[in-house]
Amino acid sequence: MITIDATGAVLKIIQGDFDGQPEVVLTMNADFAHAFWHGKANLVSALTRRQVKAKGNVPKTIKLLPILKPSYALYPKFLAEKGLRHLVMS
Repeated sequence: MITIDATGAVLKIIQGDFDGQPEVVLTMNADFAHAFWHGKANLVSALTRRQVKAKGNVPKTIKLLPILKPSYALYPKFLAEKGLRHLVMS
């Protein structure tokens, strides 16, 4: 589980448990999540194709997608730390 907190001036990426109440919950399978966190998947298309399930204020979330671009760099680092560098897409 990954939580993106965009309520403050600084974007926070929280891995694991989150004590707050999310505005939107997106659920996706691991293959789509892998492509998404590499910046290689279109979330809007996936929502219409039902590859991603959403609960909450989806239109607001779609407007916030551009702020995710800097967080895409975190995923390859995460994979490397877990010994999964071979899964990093270039």
